[in-house]
Amino acid sequence: DVSHRRLITHTFTFWIGVSVLLSIFSPTLAIIAFASASIHLTMDMLDYKIRPFYPIIKRWMGLNFVDKYHKREKDTLIQDALFYLKTPPVIVVEAIIDIIGLIILVKSFGILYKVLVSGF
Repeated sequence: DVSHRRLITHTFTFWIGVSVLLSIFSPTLAIIAFASASIHLTMDMLDYKIRPFYPIIKRWMGLNFVDKYHKREKDTLIQDALFYLKTPPVIVVEAIIDIIGLIILVKSFGILYKVLVSGF
């Protein structure tokens, strides 16, 4: 659904701020959070468009592959997922990123556990 891409959470600006705050507690966790968000935002820029630097720059940016490969009748989450899976340039990149993301996720649980056990 396009509406969720309008949220401030779909900007690099937001995630830079979150990462700076996280770095107070764990620089490693901050890097993981920013990397994860950046990968997600980059994928959104491949398949759709986002405002990556909002509110500083309000321009929508992205390659919009999904709309180039498919004609949309309405914008729903299920339709987005199906279009996403049927878009050749996106599916290859997504497979690679999913594998990397899974590795990062597993490693981040150990880091998060250490941060929680040692206390803030």
